[in-house]
Amino acid sequence: MRVNDYLFQRTWMLFLVIFGCMSSFTSGQEQLVQSKPVESRQVFKVDPNDTSKQLANHPLQEALQIARQTAERIDREVKDYTCDLVMRERIRGRLSNIYLAQMKLRCEDEKDPKSENPFSVYLHFLAPAKVKGREVLYVQGRNEGKMLARNGGPSNLKDVTILMKPDSKRAMRGRHYPVTEVGITNILGRLIEEAQRTMIVDRDRRECEVRVIENARIEGRSCRCVQVVLPQKRENLRFHIVRIFLDNETGFPLRYAAYSWPREKGDAPRLIEEYTFLNLKVNVGLSDADFDRENTAYRFYSSKEVASSLEANLPSVVGN
Repeated sequence: MRVNDYLFQRTWMLFLVIFGCMSSFTSGQEQLVQSKPVESRQVFKVDPNDTSKQLANHPLQEALQIARQTAERIDREVKDYTCDLVMRERIRGRLSNIYLAQMKLRCEDEKDPKSENPFSVYLHFLAPAKVKGREVLYVQGRNEGKMLARNGGPSNLKDVTILMKPDSKRAMRGRHYPVTEVGITNILGRLIEEAQRTMIVDRDRRECEVRVIENARIEGRSCRCVQVVLPQKRENLRFHIVRIFLDNETGFPLRYAAYSWPREKGDAPRLIEEYTFLNLKVNVGLSDADFDRENTAYRFYSSKEVASSLEANLPSVVGN
């Protein structure tokens, strides 16, 4: 990390509360979710006596197969994509605002760890107003594993730019997952992981219900919706309902939504998290310039601006 970047980051920590949450993004068409934040990547121990044969005819196998086939196709065919990412999550029992961000994402080449095109993400927030203009940039293996973030919002501190760890408390405030886990591939990975552990929990009762709904629609696009319902709330089950919408034309996911059980009988399920990928364009040919802080289309402080800004603003910042 450059010395000036480090000094500026330390100074900006005084304004942590202003930087606020880097919240999730979601569309507001389905009204469902949970009271506590979701714990990412919960560890669930698998009984070594369980075999694939025991779970071969479990109802979840159909949904799991669809998710695996979709993930394999994306891994095989997709190098990068752009979209409008819409997200909403329930944090500490409260459903967040709808967050809208333009996203550019370059997929990781798992076959070549030393690839010159590492996993990269750029986000430019358009809503809500409190974060409008916020930018986030992460390139795997660069900046000592840290992401670059520009504050955005309506205040005169909107252009403040700092480096921080993607999984730090500051970066994770108001979010379920770090920027390193955004995107279609990561959502499918979580879906597959959850389906596998749910099958083991549900292997004896087999209460799980799977339904494939044809001709569902997301923002006017025809989709196939795969819906998984676990009617009874039981220990080690995290979700009541999970829905994933696959575009009928491309086969790619356009929305993932997960819901918790109703608090009271007769109430609607409560939305935990929802992610929608609008205007998805695949293999557009993103380059290093799309993930460069010096890109003239972006508003990050350049290296030179960081030094001059620190010199100009440090006295007033400390004074406040």
